[in-house]
Amino acid sequence: AKRLRNVDLQIHYLKEILELNSNNPKVYIDISKVYSSIKDYEKALIFIRMGKELFNDEIDIITTEINIQLELGESNLEIIETLTDAILLDELNEILFLIRAQRYIEEDMVNEAETDLLYVLNEIDPESSRCIENLNVVYLTQIQLLKKEKEINYKDRKKVQKIEEKLVLLYKKT
Repeated sequence: AKRLRNVDLQIHYLKEILELNSNNPKVYIDISKVYSSIKDYEKALIFIRMGKELFNDEIDIITTEINIQLELGESNLEIIETLTDAILLDELNEILFLIRAQRYIEEDMVNEAETDLLYVLNEIDPESSRCIENLNVVYLTQIQLLKKEKEINYKDRKKVQKIEEKLVLLYKKT
């Protein structure tokens, strides 16, 4: 009960601060975090999106929104859209690319996942072990999708062969 009263006070004071000065994105983030701490993700999302309308170029607001979306179990496509917004603001954030690639994989959008992961390896960190592991999953998934058919045609056999070559190169990196 004491913790809940404390949360109520925090929300009350943060809302007062918001009324006095809505030009600070941190207030929206803080209100969202307080609501998240009591698992009221719907209200948390309302406030973070209010902040996003005013400060759409604030990476901290967008990453807070992503965390809330994950807690709410929103669809991968909604989360991918938010991650894309965040990546546009921070094109060197490996974590954002990795999370988006994982969401793409879950949606069987393996080509998009591969693009993100190769970007990380080529532009951000050529030795990213998490990226290499995820790329391995992408290539194995691509092979699996191509081999789904009982009879694999010549064109798909060639695709499988190229993907297997990528896997070999990937293993040499590790």
